Amino acid sequence: MNRFLLMLLLALLIFNCSCRSGKEELLILHAGSLSVPFKHMAGAFMEKYPEVSVRLESAGSRTCARKITELNSPADVFASADSAVIRHLLMPRYADFCIDFATNEMVIMYTPKSRYADTISVQN
Repeated sequence: MNRFLLMLLLALLIFNCSCRSGKEELLILHAGSLSVPFKHMAGAFMEKYPEVSVRLESAGSRTCARKITELNSPADVFASADSAVIRHLLMPRYADFCIDFATNEMVIMYTPKSRYADTISVQN
């Protein structure tokens, strides 16, 4: 994950934070699979910006999107495990842009001695 990109994005969003008890709060809704990196990034962010409290809420990507669209729960940042959730469920009404910061690929590895190796080809 590009830490610099997220730190820059979070710094830009500070100005849109809601204020509670004299301390600004940044609400980040994110996919549960992103919990570990967001916990680390939130800690680093709060060290650099102690006047901002980062609140992390994790759930499935679609559940987080529904919090925004159906429950009208505004978030400062939404991070999905699948960017299609943002493009299909949130844009253009709830999100102005989407940044793909990581992708996954699946690779099938085999040797000539692997079971079914004779059925695997570039075409399938």
